[in-house]
Amino acid sequence: MNSMSNSLTAKGISRESLEAIAGLDVRRALEMFVSIITSGYLSETAITSTVMGGKAVPITERSILKILMRTGYKFFSDHSGFISNIFSFESGWGKPDNFLQIEALYFLASNRKLRGQIGLEDYFTCRYVADQLQRQGYAPDDVLAALNLLLKRHLIAADHMGFHDVTFDDSVRILASGYMHVRVLSTRIEYLYGVIPTTPILDRSVANQLGDVVRNESIRGEIGHYQQMKTVEIFHDYLARQSRGNATPFSASENTGSAYVLGHIAEAIKQYKNVNAQFSRNPDPLDF
Repeated sequence: MNSMSNSLTAKGISRESLEAIAGLDVRRALEMFVSIITSGYLSETAITSTVMGGKAVPITERSILKILMRTGYKFFSDHSGFISNIFSFESGWGKPDNFLQIEALYFLASNRKLRGQIGLEDYFTCRYVADQLQRQGYAPDDVLAALNLLLKRHLIAADHMGFHDVTFDDSVRILASGYMHVRVLSTRIEYLYGVIPTTPILDRSVANQLGDVVRNESIRGEIGHYQQMKTVEIFHDYLARQSRGNATPFSASENTGSAYVLGHIAEAIKQYKNVNAQFSRNPDPLDF
């Protein structure tokens, strides 16, 4: 996988990024590699050009993300790709919320250099995480359910070293894959557009708008990059309204996962519209 990874570095998907998504699972890494080189989303020319001595055909980040998200399917699915939808929630949660997984990941990522309740760096009990997120209006049982979902998707790890259920007394930490999702993938239009078909939308009008786009792609097989960006704008506006509607005195501050991710999405849209756009030079709060 090394030569393929190196060829992607200049386009934004580095070897480290792919390794983070694969985690420590060698089989998963090999499956990712096979998916990339056999995918219908990648032309044979892009794979064989350098080997055959011809001019190198760039493999774009957009193509790699699409492959890792969709594999051999027309649309992204949490059950078929190597990437997860951090905007989703499950029907059994007491208070459905598109940001709960993000808030859990952001909390664990922000505190990953600190020692938790069991004395280990970046491990925090599920009860402690639930107590912290309760300040943002989340019910403890919903937080625990979200942590279990993140665990099963290998975005976080538990102190019992397994990926089965955790309880409030178990401790968890963020994995490299979880960090990549909240820090990097939330800035990518391809990811943001790709997760829309599996994101529960609580606004019927927005759900109809986004559903029309998905149906259009299903019929046409492909939609243009500009249309993808416009669709992500609709998605961003919806998420921003959800965030404002769920705000508490604590969550109204900028030090939340929702504020962090919404800022990333806004910058991704701005960058797409103007490649020369200037962004804040302040260090990212998760880069330390």
